[in-house]
Amino acid sequence: MYINPDFDGVPDVVIHISMIFLKAAIITLFPFALKDIYSSISKNQRNALTYFLTLNLLFIALFFFHIEYIRELFSIHASSNAVKYYYLSHVDLSTPYYVGGSEWKTAWMSFIPQTKELLLGLFCSALMTLWGYWLGARWVSRFGISFILLMICTFAPSAMGLVLWDYDLFMGGVFFDTLSIQLLPFFWLASGSGTTMLFILAFFFYIHGYQFTRYTKQL
Repeated sequence: MYINPDFDGVPDVVIHISMIFLKAAIITLFPFALKDIYSSISKNQRNALTYFLTLNLLFIALFFFHIEYIRELFSIHASSNAVKYYYLSHVDLSTPYYVGGSEWKTAWMSFIPQTKELLLGLFCSALMTLWGYWLGARWVSRFGISFILLMICTFAPSAMGLVLWDYDLFMGGVFFDTLSIQLLPFFWLASGSGTTMLFILAFFFYIHGYQFTRYTKQL
């Protein structure tokens, strides 16, 4: 568990309560945000395809922008005593501190973790879109897919090797490794760069959904 040093001077209890509230709000709002989206794409092939394509274009743009310009600095800043991010300038640190660093570098240079994340992102967006297209905006549909996506985003990155659970946590992905940790209730108390990434990605998702429904209502 770590607290961002930028919060020095703020009581820990205030930070913990704020993090729990904000992360719970992001997760809780998800099925409600899907209501207008699913109302728009239900049994509507054009709207469903438009939503799927625009969501993935946004995701891919953020994905490659993060890899190219942000990930290295983010990984340095976000690494802590318990959660360590692999990054290219320090993957050759001694094994007791960075387990599997050389293996990660070889895989990263071969675009393996990146491909896994892209496929996971495409799968989640396809599942979410098809679910809404076929099942509509009923509350059972929205809460059902929200739970399924929460489980996928929490546990799939570890199963896919994007997160290595050792004595410490070693993070070797782009987005989903951080999301999987931030979504675990144990880490809801934590604040730091990983939390910031969660908030930014949630912001883009909700803004995209708002703009999409606003556009389709005008058609």
